[in-house]
Amino acid sequence: MNTIRVEHSGHIKRISLNRPEKRNAISYELASELLAVTKEAESDGTRLLIIRGEGQGFCAGFDFSNFDDA
Repeated sequence: MNTIRVEHSGHIKRISLNRPEKRNAISYELASELLAVTKEAESDGTRLLIIRGEGQGFCAGFDFSNFDDA
């Protein structure tokens, strides 16, 4: 996983959004990785998800920089 970091301890899974250079704005890649981790949590015994952001802020919203101008 390139845009998030995951730590799993017992029934707790800690997810860190890891795009501090973009203030953790959600890209297509980050959204896909986050969805995969949350789906995995449904079946691996996870009872608590803790989501945090690396760097200065939690999340700056959606990152539109990879979209072409319409």
